[in-house]
Amino acid sequence: PPRRLKISTAFIPAEQIVKIVFADNGPGVPRAIRSRIFEPFYTSKPMGIGTGIGLPFSYGVITSHGGRIELDLSETEGACFAIMLPLAAMESSLVNGSLPKETGLKSQSILIVDDEVDLVEMLGEMLAAMGHRINIAAIGNEALRRLSERDYDVILSDLKMPDLDGPSLYRRLQQSHPHLIERMIFISGDTFRMGADEFLARTGRPLLEKPFIPREVIEVVNRVLSQAESPAGGHGVDGAAMPGDVGSAPIA
Repeated sequence: PPRRLKISTAFIPAEQIVKIVFADNGPGVPRAIRSRIFEPFYTSKPMGIGTGIGLPFSYGVITSHGGRIELDLSETEGACFAIMLPLAAMESSLVNGSLPKETGLKSQSILIVDDEVDLVEMLGEMLAAMGHRINIAAIGNEALRRLSERDYDVILSDLKMPDLDGPSLYRRLQQSHPHLIERMIFISGDTFRMGADEFLARTGRPLLEKPFIPREVIEVVNRVLSQAESPAGGHGVDGAAMPGDVGSAPIA
């Protein structure tokens, strides 16, 4: 101690690559495990301390963006990882800070169920920019309360929550509001979790993986809206605005 983390960035014009380097002053990565650090579920930490999904998840995210991550052995001490990401032209609508608003679908009511505030705000802003009305439930039981008061056209629910997780919420709705399960979309950054793949395959519900790509979020939501046989629409049972409805403006 004190523990230190150094983050440095550089642009490599010749390769049109952005390089981001993370280096710490810890003990480094032992030679014996260097070839295995990106393997899912492999961890050198004691039982119950490490999951072995951090680096594999990072590897998956980075490679899905056309980049690569490497253990940099040029440093004399600590662990050092270098991320290389290709420079890519962004779509003009995203460069200008806006999302396309012509979807062919009218404004709908959407419930986001997740205990991660930053994630909820980001999702809410994406969908509110499309003109949808957004409600939030921080936990599964709060979502059940809201759903007992009104219907929603789309329900975005995290798979992993503290009091009532996504699969449990799905099963409860199967019993109490079976028409709503076809409107569910699950979100997760931990699909390695045992049982998640089996649950998603069995239910056939779509999954949005973190970190989110705005256009993918919009495509999945629009697909569920298009497939809904009887969209709820409106605000509440009688059309009045419900408490917690943030309207079509971005979440503050």
